[in-house]
Amino acid sequence: MKKTIFITGIHGVGKSYYSSRVTGEYEHYTASTLIKEASLNNITNDSKRVNDLDENQRVLISSFRHLRKKSNKTFLFDGHLVLLDNNNKFQKISLDVFKAFEFTVILLLIDNEQEIYNRIVNRDQKNHFTVNQLYKMQELEIEHANYVSKELGIPLEILDLRKSQAEQLFIDRLSMYI
Repeated sequence: MKKTIFITGIHGVGKSYYSSRVTGEYEHYTASTLIKEASLNNITNDSKRVNDLDENQRVLISSFRHLRKKSNKTFLFDGHLVLLDNNNKFQKISLDVFKAFEFTVILLLIDNEQEIYNRIVNRDQKNHFTVNQLYKMQELEIEHANYVSKELGIPLEILDLRKSQAEQLFIDRLSMYI
């Protein structure tokens, strides 16, 4: 069976950073990269808001399925459960989208919202979100992760990066599923 591990969390939590720390026989993809490679730019560059959530998800699923057919390796898929639209409203991604990916486990990364805010500002040289928005988004990610996990009958691991040795914790948990 082809394994696909969903690594999720809000913008700036460290999904790509921690995924890059893992060695092994796997392929790592990010939702935003797959969408951009499909030549649809439905994420505004300056604000990280999504123009057309449904179209983004259709493009993403199509791109992902194309890659999945070509490989038997374990996939680490880095993406979101909740996005902010152009009207500054949080949108939970549909359960049907997650069904299409056939994830084997969800690894949800959480961290202190102020730390995430600082990370985003340092990385992007912009403050795309307020600390309050990050707090709300993280709460919705946790809520939606629990819902998706329950509905799809797949394990959910919530990794609190505020704990010491977070990187080793991530590697250990991920290794359980690779």
